[in-house]
Amino acid sequence: MTIEYPEPEYALINTSRGDLPAVVVVNAALRNFPHRDIFPWHLSVLIFADELGDHGMPTPKETRLIDAVGDEIERAILENHNALFLARETHNGRRQLLFRVHDPAPANGALQALLALPAAKREWDFRMEGDESWRLAQPCFSLLDAASQ
Repeated sequence: MTIEYPEPEYALINTSRGDLPAVVVVNAALRNFPHRDIFPWHLSVLIFADELGDHGMPTPKETRLIDAVGDEIERAILENHNALFLARETHNGRRQLLFRVHDPAPANGALQALLALPAAKREWDFRMEGDESWRLAQPCFSLLDAASQ
């Protein structure tokens, strides 16, 4: 069986978490992705910002730095077609990247290799957990639903 990966459809959502702003980019193409069973792992990567401006959001300079770190992580995760980009959220001094993963071993290996490199531009960490029902992805899809109303 050949799986056709959906062409990403990015939705930008300005929202809030508590009393702080959050900027979220969600891959809306995954909302109705029919092959969810092939990507049963949920990967969350947190990048911690150092320089914050108003309301816990990174300064423009800091945004460029965490963008670069996030781009490097995203390339490492997506390069072997073992994962799908789900979302990116900037909120309260951190950037969170979310992915759906087919096989956790290559993704874990790629991230461990990045963590082993000297002099990371920003501190970051990750967590991967089994989530066959995509329950952990539902908050992203709920944001899409709320934004379309």
